Amino acid sequence: AFGTRLPQAASILTLVGGVAGAMGPLASEQILNWGPLAAFVLGSSVLLLATITLRLVAPASSEVAASDETIEAASQAIPISWSSLGLVFGAGVGVTLGFRSLMLLFSRILDTRLPEANASLVLGSIFVALAVTAIPSGMLAVRLGNRRAMVGGLAILAFVSVSVGIVHHPGMAIALAILFGAAFSLVSNGTIPFALSMVPPPKAGLGTGMFFSGGAAAASLFGSMSSVFKALPLEVAVLLGVLSLLLAGSCITCAPKRLPLLKT
Repeated sequence: AFGTRLPQAASILTLVGGVAGAMGPLASEQILNWGPLAAFVLGSSVLLLATITLRLVAPASSEVAASDETIEAASQAIPISWSSLGLVFGAGVGVTLGFRSLMLLFSRILDTRLPEANASLVLGSIFVALAVTAIPSGMLAVRLGNRRAMVGGLAILAFVSVSVGIVHHPGMAIALAILFGAAFSLVSNGTIPFALSMVPPPKAGLGTGMFFSGGAAAASLFGSMSSVFKALPLEVAVLLGVLSLLLAGSCITCAPKRLPLLKT
């Protein structure tokens, strides 16, 4: 995809991720009931199909091939900015911690205040909304600008975090879950384009790797301390979620707007 259309291209990944994510709370139990062998065969088959698809399908590059060598030669002279990579890493940490915190908040509210609610339906609504709004969010990000769309999505997620604490009705929980998914689609669509904008084209793998390594570090921390997070008072858990989203928004906002190469 062209650089200006990366958020729109990434929306396809968000769409597929939302569909797959919705299958977690809605279908994982059924799949596991088939037995470990069937679940293993299904997962392996899907991965094999994805591998074959990647081998057979290549992105069209004829329109940009003429300038590829010039861009690569010029970008080789650009030094890697460690501060930019740190901001990419921090954004990965903040986005992942914010998402995990919100998911935990929803689970706690459903377990403690709304035991009569269908937890699978509420949590599944998050990923359904993520999938449904993915492509419109990508188009909106192209129009508004990727970073502005991401920061807007993070602000809405912070609002959802605060609002979760006052949920007392299943209908409100579903409404907030839908808003959660729609807002996160704005953030998810922009993560890879944001990481790529922080490094020269030949270092694309480094940029995306820093973002996902930040996400992996946050996920590992959250997983190892999940019992501690669950025991925290609801207000403290909400505050941690908002601070995580604030970290991500600050990293995105403070990041340099463009590489030196693009100024020439």
